[in-house]
Parts: sequence; C-alpha cells; structure tokens
Amino acid sequence: MVSLRSLLVALFCTAGFAAAKYSGDGTAYSDDYEKDSTGFNACGFGDLADKWEKYFCALPNSMFENGHCGRCVRVCGADSCVVAKVVDACASCSYGDIDLSKRALKKSTGYEWDRKAVTWSFVSCDSGEEESSPKKKSGGKGKGKKSSDRQSKKKCQYGRWKKSGKCKKAKDVDGTAYSGDGEKDNTGFNACGFGSIGDHWEKYYAAVPEGMFKKSKCGKCANVCGADGCVLAKVVDACASCSYGDIDLSKRALKDATGFEWDRKSVTWEYTSCDGGDSSSSSSKKSKKSKKSSSNRKLAEEARQLSNLFD
Repeated sequence: MVSLRSLLVALFCTAGFAAAKYSGDGTAYSDDYEKDSTGFNACGFGDLADKWEKYFCALPNSMFENGHCGRCVRVCGADSCVVAKVVDACASCSYGDIDLSKRALKKSTGYEWDRKAVTWSFVSCDSGEEESSPKKKSGGKGKGKKSSDRQSKKKCQYGRWKKSGKCKKAKDVDGTAYSGDGEKDNTGFNACGFGSIGDHWEKYYAAVPEGMFKKSKCGKCANVCGADGCVLAKVVDACASCSYGDIDLSKRALKDATGFEWDRKSVTWEYTSCDGGDSSSSSSKKSKKSKKSSSNRKLAEEARQLSNLFD
C-alpha cells in the first residue's frame, strides 16, 4: 500500500515540474528581427527561422540566463496567445515583464506599441525544430536562409545588449521609442492628463521615468541630444519601465535625435523652455540663444562619443 508520505512526495514533485506562469507587461521591442539596428543580441544569434524573425522576445535581466536562449514562451494578452523565441535580455524590464517583437505584441494584445498586461510561460517551440541553446551547433547544409539559430562570439554585456571586446562602464542614458504619433497613442491617456497638445507637440513628445516624474514637469520640454542632433520634446507622461535618467520619446523625436525610430540609443537631455531657450529676458535672448546653441553642440558631441561605445 502506498504510504501517505509517498503520496505527498509524489504530488510535490509533480507540482514542482509544472510550468511556471508569469504576469507582467508586454512591451514593444522592435519591428523585424532582420532590421534590428543594434546588429546583435544578448544570445548572440544571427539568422533565425523565418517565423522567429517575426516572433521573438527579450526577458528581463533578472530572469535572463544563457540557458533560456532559443527557448520559446507562450504569451497571452487581451486578444490571443502567441509563441515567441527568446533572443535577448531587457535591462529596462521589471521581473515578469516581457519585451516582444511588434508582430508578437500586436497578435497577443492588439497593439504594436505601448505596455499591455500579459501572462506568459515557457513552452516547446513546436515549430518542427528542436529548442536551441547557446552551446548547440547548427547542423545540415541546406540552401538559403538557415533555420537553426546561430550564436556569435559576443561576450561583453553593456546594459541591455552584449558586445565583444573590452567592457566599458556605462555613463550614458537611453532614449527609447514611445509611440508613433500623439494622436494615435494607443493608451488614450497619459499621466499628465493632456488631450490635444498642438500639431507640433503631437509629433514631438516624451515620457520621463516614474522616479523623475512630477506633475510640475507636465508641459515642459526636454532638449534631447543624440548622435544625429538635438530635438525638443514636450513632457506628457511617465514611463514605468525607464531607468533613472532615461527618456521615452515619440518615434519622430527619437529619429531626429539618434537616427533611429525605435531601439535604445544613447542620449543626453535637460529641461528647457519649449521655445528652445530658457526663461530669460528679451534683452539677453541673443546671448542665451548663442549659449544654448553651444550647449546643444556639446550635448550632441557627448551623445556621439557615448554612441561609439556600441560601434
């Protein structure tokens, strides 16, 4: 006869092997794997099978392990569930969040951008190929695009991404992509409670980290400088996933400052008046404008130097 103790042990072991489920926010990673402007990822993968170059994801740094590279997750949102392959780590994600390709986020939540509640768990990739790992070699000599994951020799992690070569300490902050256009903001609301903010600012707007957000900053502008130049963006929201010092920009603003419509790019920024100057009198505006221009050039140069860390 089976003892009560043996039965309890068996039940405990069975429960231990049940797939863990996580709850958090699903966020937008990028549009297409082949167009990843970083050129690399924390798993060191190159080509993926066609399906996974549309449905891929990054796990929070706190949950990322090399053993998860190439595994798949089933992500369920308000619209449906989708399976995505783990290819990267996300430094700005909180425990339980998951950073999804735009295609995967849209299919699971109905939105290509924004933060949406999801649940997720590890599953078999169920794609006709075995789950890959960073140490697994690809086999076969098929023609065309390889269907197996390929790991490159990138060892040094810098924030969200890993790089080869000597590691450098990061002193910069990141500009990230908020959404495409103010009037099409999927959330329908923002922390500042703004409705219409004018044609120009509905293309150039920003969210600051929750740790730096104050209502008194609503409607003020940030002068953001990246590798391509400087741009003014109006503060309309708070960003829960941003680290202290980061800034979440509209796609137009991020493109003008860094040359990229999405991704995380090094920037410097400071608060300023929305006309590009500060609260100076008219008699000193010319002098202030000259100083501001010099400051912008300095900030842009700092951002370019910081951006070189990724080259």
